[in-house]
Amino acid sequence: MSTRIDGGASGGSWSSDFDCDFDTGGDTVAEPIAAAEPAPQVDVVDGADAQDDAPAQPDRFGLSENAAAREYLVPSENFEFRQSERAYRSETEQSVAGRGHVARRGDSISSIVGSADPQAIGNFMLANNLTSDRIEVGRNYFKPDSMTAYGEAADLGQSALNQGNERATSASRNETQRELNRFAAMSEAMRSAPAAIPSATFERRLLQPGESIRGNLFFGGAGMDGAYITDMVRAFGENGMNLTPVDRNKWSGGTLLDASIGVDIYRAGKFQIQTLLDNFQQTGSQFNLVGYSYGSVAASQVAINYAEAGTKVDNLVLVGSPIDEKFLNQLKSTPNIKNVVVIDLTGQGDPIHAGMTRNELLLSAPTLARQMIESSGHFYYAPSSPEGQARRNALAAHLYSKGVR
Repeated sequence: MSTRIDGGASGGSWSSDFDCDFDTGGDTVAEPIAAAEPAPQVDVVDGADAQDDAPAQPDRFGLSENAAAREYLVPSENFEFRQSERAYRSETEQSVAGRGHVARRGDSISSIVGSADPQAIGNFMLANNLTSDRIEVGRNYFKPDSMTAYGEAADLGQSALNQGNERATSASRNETQRELNRFAAMSEAMRSAPAAIPSATFERRLLQPGESIRGNLFFGGAGMDGAYITDMVRAFGENGMNLTPVDRNKWSGGTLLDASIGVDIYRAGKFQIQTLLDNFQQTGSQFNLVGYSYGSVAASQVAINYAEAGTKVDNLVLVGSPIDEKFLNQLKSTPNIKNVVVIDLTGQGDPIHAGMTRNELLLSAPTLARQMIESSGHFYYAPSSPEGQARRNALAAHLYSKGVR
């Protein structure tokens, strides 16, 4: 049997279609209910069978259990019908226009409502009886059309934003400690290893803005360390491009500082204090800057600084970049930056994208913390695994096909 549920006559526009089968021992045909007749009463009691003679209890909207369940059918034993959903839907269907949204992996309140405004977030929380910003995958949430449908809710929304930021900060601290431990182990290994013999020598000096430069420089993500950087060099080399990672001791203040302060000051436009490039083994016919995540906004600073002074930048490649839209447009319109290649990872679930706002960036922190642990989404090119190597190979091949040399 197919049933359609529509909102009441007082302005609600929410509706739902579902199929449900009932074993009645024979064929059953649902007869239409005349508009003048009262809707059938269906009592739903969570965790227990409904009692025919149980008195109706008012819910938080002043509706009885019978009224709250009116025109709802429980289609099967697998349908999880929550008391909170029954309550808010009874209210919203009669007075608030909106629609349903089934939460998917990576969803947040801000991504569902399409706004980082505390009022919009608090309004959504009131509509769904939420006390925190936690979203359950698979749950059907109600999304009001109006962000003021439930009155003043900015304080509640701001509280939820603060909760998310606190969790992200805690995750960043833990990741920073892990990075410090790993770096300490790497440093100890390097002290005990024999000194490497350089394959070539070159003059050690700073490259001045305005001079001609050739070669490809890579700016890694926050912390600018990890095995993926070395493997990125390998992948580019196998695709005909020499890639040189920049010195992390010069360009990185550590994972936490890069991901917070570094991104914030580099993403919005040319920074007043510019860092000059160290000379490196220059090869090829192009000068290309490739940046990943935090490294993309660091590379953008180099590009604007050198290009405005007269140095030609053939390709500025921004991978998973949190760069501000205004700064991105400035880079694209700078004559000496010949080509800006933007590679967003939104298709892999990355909440970061080129041209995003600062509020969007702040609200992405909880998702980024989870993706960092899972090596997914924003960290698509970071895994030290055969799959990660294949992804980096594909990236290098793609850039080569775009004319990067």
